[in-house]
Amino acid sequence: MPSSLTYRFSELALTTHPPESAVEVSRSGLIDYLGCAFAGIDNPAYQKVRAAFLPLAGQKGSFLLGSGLIL
Repeated sequence: MPSSLTYRFSELALTTHPPESAVEVSRSGLIDYLGCAFAGIDNPAYQKVRAAFLPLAGQKGSFLLGSGLIL
């Protein structure tokens, strides 16, 4: 059986049942993050950060928000 950190995290995520309050806080945080992220896509500061980090994005299957690129 695999013992990588990713495997163990995935196993824990699939077998743990957090309280509904934790699920709601997580959902709210994700929605807040996405709202802020999409609102700032056209911001010149984000464009500079994106340009700086684009060459470092080496993981296949990654998604760069606001670029339409799947790396």
